[in-house]
Parts: sequence; C-alpha cells; structure tokens
Amino acid sequence: MTPDMKRICDAAHRCITEDHGDMEDADPSFAEAIVRAVLMALRDPSDAVKKAAEKDTEFYGCGEYISYDAGETIARAVDFILAEPARA
Repeated sequence: MTPDMKRICDAAHRCITEDHGDMEDADPSFAEAIVRAVLMALRDPSDAVKKAAEKDTEFYGCGEYISYDAGETIARAVDFILAEPARA
C-alpha cells in the first residue's frame, strides 16, 4: 500500500468508526475497499470534472501556453496512489 493510499484509507477508517459507533472494531480493509472503489471511479472522471481541472498554463514565462489533459493527469495520480510501493 502506498503512503498516499494508506493516508486516504486511514481517513476513511476514522470516518467509519467515528460516524458509526457500532463499527468501532471495523476492519481497516473495509475502509481500503471503499477508498479503492472511489479511486477507481475517479480514475475515469466526467467531462465536467475534466473541464474544471483543465487550464492553459504559460510555459516558463515565454508567452507560449501549454494545455494539460486533466483526465490523463487525474488517472495518473490515481494510478500512483493505487500502485504497489515497488512501482510507485
């Protein structure tokens, strides 16, 4: 589990246990499964999310602009979070 994945799973587990007192002994793998499912859904963002994340950025102040493919950038970030430590 990557450090980012662990941090996100810990947050989900805290949410599960704090919001549902009867689940105080919830298995942390339950939180991991939820996070993994959410990240997999986020990996293929909607057009609205892509549009919100895309922007043209000036390239090193030279007056030329580059555009980022937000969908690809989001997918790469999710892949990094989900990657095994040896691949991250």
